[in-house]
Amino acid sequence: HCNLNEVVLSRMKTYLPYFDQKGGDPEEGAKLLSNGVKRKSGGGKASSSKLASNPHLKVLDLSFSNLDSKAYRTVATIVSQSSNLEVLVLDGNRMHGNDVRSIIHSTRRHPCLKHLSLSGCKLSDECMEFVSFGVKSNANITHIDLSNNDITPLGFQILINAMEQGSCRGLKLLDLSYTSLGDEGVTALARCLARGKLPSLESLVLREVGAGQKVLLELMSALASNTSLVAASLHTLDISGNALEATAS
Repeated sequence: HCNLNEVVLSRMKTYLPYFDQKGGDPEEGAKLLSNGVKRKSGGGKASSSKLASNPHLKVLDLSFSNLDSKAYRTVATIVSQSSNLEVLVLDGNRMHGNDVRSIIHSTRRHPCLKHLSLSGCKLSDECMEFVSFGVKSNANITHIDLSNNDITPLGFQILINAMEQGSCRGLKLLDLSYTSLGDEGVTALARCLARGKLPSLESLVLREVGAGQKVLLELMSALASNTSLVAASLHTLDISGNALEATAS
């Protein structure tokens, strides 16, 4: 398993401008972030007080870091105490239900978090209950990447229900590529879009979700019929890798 101190330090160097301490040494900013997740002497609980006191922390990217449950709990503490955090990226880390719950609960009513990326985290349909809770409890989230996960229409319907209740009206980007939505999932999304439940959507990415031509045409029709969405925001629709060609009879 990972050493979270080392991972945070190395990952955050990618975003050093976020940690420039008012003109100070960016390396010191990265060290401050690393110190925020160090264990207290004597084996006490992880402390993120130093991290939380850093007003410059806006991006936390721990992609492909082999995080374990203990690490996720520490990350959740960091997120909940970093009031200016805007971007959380956990791509490529396997997440079980309790891990997703810890992370999602840390984003609850977060004042600034806008981007949540959980691509390639092996999320199951059961995990969608927690994701749905997250979008219901935080209207600030505008970008959600759930691509390359084990999501089927059954799990996606849980998120659709949240959309139908008006929980995603501020959503600008939704990426569900390389999941198993199939015709059923895309049809549910098309109906949701036709009813104007995602009025702020700018980018919809559905690469290789196993959808057929008929359903994809229904999706495009739903988008076209929603004139307010097309005129106001939508600029990207990526449905590549699906069955756009007509099926031979």
